[in-house]
Amino acid sequence: MNSKAIRNFGGLLVMASMLCMDSPVRAQSTNVVTDPVGFITLNVEGTNTGVRYSFLGLGLTQAPSNRGIVSGVSGTHIMVGDTLTAGQFNQTITGTTTNPVAFIEITSGSKAGLMDDIVSNDTANVFTASDISSLVSSGQTYKIYPHWTIGTVFGATNDVGLTGLTSSADSDNITVLDPRTQRSVTYYYKGGGIGAKGWRAVGSSDNQSNAVLYVDQGFYILRQPVNPVTISLKLVGGVKLGQTIIPVAAADNFVANVYPATTTLGASGLYTTNAVTGLLGASSSADSDNVEIWNQSLQKWDTYYYKATGIGTKGWRLVGASSEASTNTINSGTMMHIRRLGSTGFNWFAQQPFTLE
Repeated sequence: MNSKAIRNFGGLLVMASMLCMDSPVRAQSTNVVTDPVGFITLNVEGTNTGVRYSFLGLGLTQAPSNRGIVSGVSGTHIMVGDTLTAGQFNQTITGTTTNPVAFIEITSGSKAGLMDDIVSNDTANVFTASDISSLVSSGQTYKIYPHWTIGTVFGATNDVGLTGLTSSADSDNITVLDPRTQRSVTYYYKGGGIGAKGWRAVGSSDNQSNAVLYVDQGFYILRQPVNPVTISLKLVGGVKLGQTIIPVAAADNFVANVYPATTTLGASGLYTTNAVTGLLGASSSADSDNVEIWNQSLQKWDTYYYKATGIGTKGWRLVGASSEASTNTINSGTMMHIRRLGSTGFNWFAQQPFTLE
C-alpha cells in the first residue's frame, strides 16, 4: 500500500434489494439527522455436486452509534465534540485474538470517506489505529459505526445455517483477504467434535464471532457439497452516504461495493487516467490492472481492464470481447477482485451511486 493509503483496515453475483430508503430528515428545532436504513439480500449458493463459491460484499453499514464535529486532532487521537462513554469502542480480546469493535469515518472536507479502526476511547477522544492527523482537522464532521462481524452477519451460533461440522475441511468456509499482508483467513462454524461449538479460524482455537468483516472489503464463501440449499441472507443496516475512500494495495485486493445500489465500471471512478491515483490502463489485459467480477451462473471470473493505448477506441473492455464495457455493472452485494500491477497502491474515491429525494 502506498504512502497515501489512509486507513488501517480494510460477492458470486448476488440478488440485492433495498427497502426503507428514507431520505435524511432534519428537524428544524432539534437539528436531528436520521440516515436512510434498509436491507439487502445476499444469496449464498448451495450445490448438489462439487463445491460452489459466492463472492460477496456487505453493501450496508451498521447504524452509526455516534456522530458530531471534530474539535481537535493530535497523532492517533481525535477529539470529538460529543461526550462518549469511556471504553465503549475499545478493542476486544478473545484468547490471542484482538478485534476492533468500531471505526470512525470523516464525512466532510476533501478527505470525506476516510475511515480508520478505533483502538480505544475515553469520554472526549477516540484513538485510531493509524496516525491520520495530517488528513483530519477541527470542524470536520464524523460518524462512528460498529463493525460488522462474523457473529453479526451470520449469527453468533450460525443462525443462517451454513454447514458447520468438526473442521474447516467438512464445513462451509468464509475467507477474507488482508490486502496489506496478502494473507487470507478462513473461518468456519465448528458444530461438532471435541471442544466447544462456535466460529473458528483455521489454525486458531479462539472463538471468532467478533472477527471483523470490513464494509469495504469483500469475502467469499465456499459451500461444501453436503448442503444443496441456497441461503438468502437478509442484511439489515444503514445506507452508506457520500464518497468512500477505499485503499487498493499494490497486489491482490478483495474490494466491495459499499453501497446498496448498482454502479457501472464507467461511473466507478476506478480509472482516472493517472496510474498514481487509479487503475493502470494499457493496450491489453496483460499489461493493465485487472478488475474481476464473479460470474455466478458460470462460476468463473469476468475480467475487465481499461484499454488506454494501442489500436482502437479507448475504454473499458471485457477480456475476450472487443465491445466497450463501461456500462457493465458492479452490483450491490458484490465484491471485485482487483489485481494491481503497479508498484504502489492508490486510494479509490468511490462515489455514492444514487441520489436521495
